[in-house]
Order: sequence, then C-alpha cells, then structure tokens
Amino acid sequence: MKESVSVQFLVQPHFSLLAFAAAADALTTANLVLEQERFTLSTVSLDEAPVISDLSITIKADYQAASNEAEPFSADILIVCGGYRCELQPNAQLTRFLANVDKSGALIGGLWNGVIALAHADLMTGFACTLHRHDHDYARTQFPDLLLRSDSMVLDRTRLSAAGPNGSFELMLLLIQRLHGGDTVNAVRHILRADGDQVPENNTPAHEIAPAPTPVRLQRALQLMRNNLDEPLSRDDMAAHLGVSKRALERMFQQHFNTSPARYYMELRLNRAHQMLLQSGESITSIADNCGFVSGAHFSRSFTKHFGCSPSSARKATSRLLDHR
Repeated sequence: MKESVSVQFLVQPHFSLLAFAAAADALTTANLVLEQERFTLSTVSLDEAPVISDLSITIKADYQAASNEAEPFSADILIVCGGYRCELQPNAQLTRFLANVDKSGALIGGLWNGVIALAHADLMTGFACTLHRHDHDYARTQFPDLLLRSDSMVLDRTRLSAAGPNGSFELMLLLIQRLHGGDTVNAVRHILRADGDQVPENNTPAHEIAPAPTPVRLQRALQLMRNNLDEPLSRDDMAAHLGVSKRALERMFQQHFNTSPARYYMELRLNRAHQMLLQSGESITSIADNCGFVSGAHFSRSFTKHFGCSPSSARKATSRLLDHR
C-alpha cells in the first residue's frame, strides 16, 4: 500500500465551502487518527487569482493550472469542487487541465456539480455519477447519455462524485475504509459526528429521500425489505404483511418514491451488494446469495445494468486505491 495518497481539490469561483470542508475534514481527521500523514491535501485553481467560495470566504490555491499545463499531473486524486452558483458552461482551460489529469491515470471526481466539468471534457462516458439535484435538468439536457443517479455519492471505478456536503463526507469515508479499514472510519465518525446521530448504512435507494413525511405503513414496508434482503419477499407476501392490497402497495410507492416496490427492493439489494463489494472480502457468489439473487449470472446482469460495470470490475477498480500509483 502506498505510504500516502495525495488528493488535490480544484476550487472554482463560488464553490461550496461546506462540501469542500466536509471532504477535507474527513481526510485530515483520518491522519490524526492514524497518527501519520496518510493523506496529503492541496488545492489548485485555474489561474493565480484568489478564489471566492459560496460563503464569500476567499482561498488562495496552492497551485495554478495555468502555470502547470505542460507538466504531468502528479497527485493521485483530483476532485473538482462545484457549488450552487458555479459556472456550468464549458471552460476550455479547465477541459485541457482535466484531460491532462486523465492522462496521468489519477482518479477524478466532483463535489456538488463538479462532474459537469468532467462531462464537458468527455471524461464521464460509461461512468455513473451524481450531482446536486438542482442541476439534474441541466445535466440531462446537455449530456443525454450521462449515467446520472440521485444518490448522495457514487464511486464508479475511477470516477468519484458527491451531491453535497454529506455525500462529500461519506465519499471520503469510503476511500478511508478501503485504505485503512472500518476502525479508522468509525474513529473519524466519532470525532466529527459526536454531536449527531449515527449515519445509516449507505445502501438506501435515493428514492427514499422523500420531501413528504413517510406514512407508518410505508415505513413498515421499507423495514420489511431491509430485514429480508437475503430472501426477498414477493409482492403478495409484502401486501399480506402490511394488510393492504397489491394495488395499494404499488400506489404507495409510486406516490412517495415515484417507483414500484419491486424496483425499489431491487435497488436496495443492489446498493447493499455494492457496499459489500467495496467493504468486505466476501466472494461475489456469497454476496449475490446474501443479497437475494438466485444465481451469480442474475446478480451480474442486474448489477451491471444498474451501476454500469460488472461486480468484479467495481471491486477491482476500488481496490486499485490500495496500491494506486
């Protein structure tokens, strides 16, 4: 394993300071927990001018892309920091810089709407991603083939993305998990979230982030699903447990999550499988069985359709962090 992983944040005018700080704080706290500098952090801007954040706090970046265009990119990870008021139109200088980063083999990601810059640079083809929901319409219009998901964070092979501050924090915890294990992640959580509730496992479909209060009967349905991932309940069984008709069950999910119970259940199982692939050493066959898939082939087809890559590719790409560069 590499002694230290270098992470560089590209700050754009009006970038979300909170999303940036959440990511940087997680990595810096991991260094404190490990009592070693296992993550080195730096910032880069497109030119020499100080960059003003969304909170009107100015940052003078450590490096300037304009003065290093001829040099190979040397960091292990580059993360483009976006924000609510960040410019979404293509920027030729930024596109050239990102192309140079991609040539280096570095992992590339975006916070808030940072992946839009990657999409403009044609670096998101075939990769799943997420971004702030405020920018979904723009992204779908400009990039019809973009594999856009509504999750708080997405790690797809060599691309990382988070939709906001919470997703930024969780994305960095996933990197820490892969490099230094669950105990380090738990310690970071304890330090930074000592005044808050425990964060639930990241296997909840994005549909569950609903604007309206969730009815008690629907909460029971969700809990039934979570408790039966290894042996999924049929729609008939689910309706019987809840004391509702199958039609009422379908209507409840459509109204609150804009999806069917079957599709929601499948996403729940796939997200759990994805989490196990990244965070455990279990075989793919065992993971498929634990998440209720009747065969490895069925699991592989479903996983590939949802995430855009096979289970083995997802595991290999993330494991690449362990000996990156």
